[in-house]
Amino acid sequence: MEAIYNKEIYQLIKQYFTYIEDVHPDSDSYYDDHFCITSLSIEKEILKGFALPQSPKYHLYLTRTANMLCNRPANAETLYYELCIKAEEYLSKNKESIHNLIDAARKYHQTPFDVLPEMLVHINSYTLFIYNEIMMKGKDTDKNIIDEFERIGMLNCLPEIYMLCFDKEYTKNPLYDELRGRGLQYLPAYLKWYHSRRAIA
Repeated sequence: MEAIYNKEIYQLIKQYFTYIEDVHPDSDSYYDDHFCITSLSIEKEILKGFALPQSPKYHLYLTRTANMLCNRPANAETLYYELCIKAEEYLSKNKESIHNLIDAARKYHQTPFDVLPEMLVHINSYTLFIYNEIMMKGKDTDKNIIDEFERIGMLNCLPEIYMLCFDKEYTKNPLYDELRGRGLQYLPAYLKWYHSRRAIA
């Protein structure tokens, strides 16, 4: 997975540091329910942004690294970089298992609702299109398909894609060129497919 800078995730990390730096680990507030719930909620969003599992292992890694970086210069940039590396390591370890999931999905004609969650892919119209029209029909390599799923998660661009779905002249919309420039390789085929179905309906 190529490292993709995501401004929203970076701002979330800055917000996380602002929140935890206001509470000293030795203070009673550090163990306050509200503090724990709020910080855990932000941590979940950060891990989700990097497509990392919501497991104790990664939550612990995030909190320990953040605590070490508290009140240091460029701490948000450093944590962002460290989490990018962690995400690369996690995904490289899981490439083989993801390939096995894809092979089994094709062999046994499994539904995307069973397979995509196992691949840590959010189910929506665009990912369903990729699954049904690209992956299951063998129209591209597994690597390109996996890269696209990962790119969607990192870019967090579904609202922009949905906006193009309701624009008949989407090719003239600046968002279209922006998203294509950010590497969404199946976007043209998806929008053509989506608008053709709307025309029939």
